[in-house]
Amino acid sequence: MSDVGATTQLDRDALGELAGAGDDEDDEDDDPTDPGGGEDEFAAIRRSGDDLRRCPACGAANSPRRMLCGRCGADLETGEPATRAPREAFSAALGPAGERSMGLNRTVLAIVTAGVLIGGGLGAMVALGVGPFAGGGEGPPPAVFDDARYAGPPDDLDPPAVGASTTHEPVADRVFDPQLMLDGDVTTAWNNAGQDAPSGVGEELRVEFSEPVWLTGIVLANGDQRDDDRYLGNARVQRARVILDAGVSFTVTFLDEQGRQAVRLDVPELTTGLRIEILETYPGDTYDDLAISELGFRGYIADAEDAEVARERARFPRVVRTEE
Repeated sequence: MSDVGATTQLDRDALGELAGAGDDEDDEDDDPTDPGGGEDEFAAIRRSGDDLRRCPACGAANSPRRMLCGRCGADLETGEPATRAPREAFSAALGPAGERSMGLNRTVLAIVTAGVLIGGGLGAMVALGVGPFAGGGEGPPPAVFDDARYAGPPDDLDPPAVGASTTHEPVADRVFDPQLMLDGDVTTAWNNAGQDAPSGVGEELRVEFSEPVWLTGIVLANGDQRDDDRYLGNARVQRARVILDAGVSFTVTFLDEQGRQAVRLDVPELTTGLRIEILETYPGDTYDDLAISELGFRGYIADAEDAEVARERARFPRVVRTEE
């Protein structure tokens, strides 16, 4: 089993350089995932450049899991233009309704000609969901970001619905509901039930957006930032796996620091939601509970055409793909 995406590593010197990158007025970087705006309170986190695939045609950096360039659509191995746009290829595979009907008639005729035995065998395969009828098709349709259709830098996305596999019971006047990660206040926090999942390892957060999005970044305020004692007293996230629709996944390592940290995806990813699996944590000095003060997301609301593709991709489970 292996992650589809490469692990994001943190380099403190690189973080400082990236945080100040937006201050250069002559910067002509057209990276569509660049949040811009000089948000110095965010520590930018990116994959190592060695993990990215450079397009032979246009030179754009692409996720290591892509086969086609996210900017120009060329084949990342050969640099040759795709013979058909990915979305068009997916539509062509379905074909017009009339063509599908004719194809069905030919199939029925062939079955009848071949005999009742073959027809019965195919019927059994359909009923049991085995053979070529297993899994509901050949896989999710591809999603390629077209920056020409999404003007300007990505923006903060509306707060999604969020849930957690465990939540700490209220203590005195404090509650620890997952929704507190979305209230914009770092002095409130979600805490997991440490007695069920000590230090939060194995905890899972579930996020659903109100409409499909091109995700470009994840913002996290680590730990319980109500005060220094609570920050150090509870566990904080060190490493997590993020899983999007259709099994797109990557791992991220966070700093053990107060304030907000921003994970910038190397390319925008189309999704209707995500799962965050906690893999490692910084242990708390006092409690077994894992705490997160804030959780936010950056990106673009998908247009109608991309939203349709996103809903098709959402039919495939958010599980990490494994090598055959």
